[in-house]
Amino acid sequence: MGSPIFISQPPPGFSVLSIVRGVQLAFVGVFRSLQNPDLYNEKYYNEAFQALKMSLIVQLILYVPLIACRMFFGFLSLFLISAERANGIYGTISYIQHSVLNIGPFVIMSIRFLRPELDQMFMTSLEYADKVYKQRHPESTRQYYAPLINIPAKDNKGSNKFMAVFKAIIGDRVNKIKRSEEFEALFWTYILYASSSFALYLLSHIPIVGGLVLPIMSLLKFNGFVGTTTALVIFAVLLVAPPWYGAVFLSSYYGSRALMLDLLSPYLRRIPLNKLERNQWIRAREGVLYGFGLSFYFMLKIPFVGVLVYGLAEASVAYMITKITDPYPSSQERKSASIAEWVDTQLVWTKKFESLSLGGETSVVPGEFIYSPRPEVPKAASEHSAETI
Repeated sequence: MGSPIFISQPPPGFSVLSIVRGVQLAFVGVFRSLQNPDLYNEKYYNEAFQALKMSLIVQLILYVPLIACRMFFGFLSLFLISAERANGIYGTISYIQHSVLNIGPFVIMSIRFLRPELDQMFMTSLEYADKVYKQRHPESTRQYYAPLINIPAKDNKGSNKFMAVFKAIIGDRVNKIKRSEEFEALFWTYILYASSSFALYLLSHIPIVGGLVLPIMSLLKFNGFVGTTTALVIFAVLLVAPPWYGAVFLSSYYGSRALMLDLLSPYLRRIPLNKLERNQWIRAREGVLYGFGLSFYFMLKIPFVGVLVYGLAEASVAYMITKITDPYPSSQERKSASIAEWVDTQLVWTKKFESLSLGGETSVVPGEFIYSPRPEVPKAASEHSAETI
């Protein structure tokens, strides 16, 4: 008799080690990006200044309404309600904004559609990764940047009705929005996420049964993502944890996944994957991507530097791409081999030695995996091992 449908195993691309690997790639990617001399020029200095200015604007968007609420309830506390009650209401509103609705990361991710320079930053960082690798491996012909630079990224247009609504709100500035189809998808995804999160928040306050809402939702969502055993452990932890912990846990899960998809946009828009293939590509690298996105998700919440961190995350993605994919075929290779064959090799990622190992070691030693050479790989396994850092 077959197992019940609800019982599941974690996907092949997910494990605790792969999440740790994703976190490592995030911090090593930042380290490598800060070493890139091409990012230290007048153009990117100006971009960094613009990022700081936008971070300030984002903070104003987030905190001006909260300050207004605090002043309003502070005024009410003089006549109608107690100061303790006023502070409790303000704290609830602040919690809903930052941990339930997650407005900050959404606003920061939306900036991509106004600043095409982020796409250029990804390609600049990818070129630098190739240069570093070539210096350390002169005999290698591996190239990630060259095959992609001549492939134009898709620039799709959103629906006329959707853009007309935005034009009525922000006027002619709507014409500055790039890839409006993706922006529309991000907008509706966020609306769906925010409404469902707020509904769960309200349901969690129902007497008696409210405490079961977030644990059950976590069990349903994580069952297919981490496997039934781990999902049951999460369910048990959330049963005894404070309700706010469950809300933060779910919001970080959805937020980090949305951020990771957004950061991968410059790469995925250049390679020939349809929607189903893109989902399979992501599924094969689930753990690494989750660890990478989770690292930057929390850094995005740092006040006044969120947009700057977002740009640094985009540069770091270029480094990660060189560790979890094969190079896209060059123009000469595309003449002799089918692109479909390359796509097939990427959808089922079998090179777990690179994706899951920590620089050839089984323990986490900070910094060691940046420079240490990989141990000799047995010949039998060499066909399935990825190239060294």
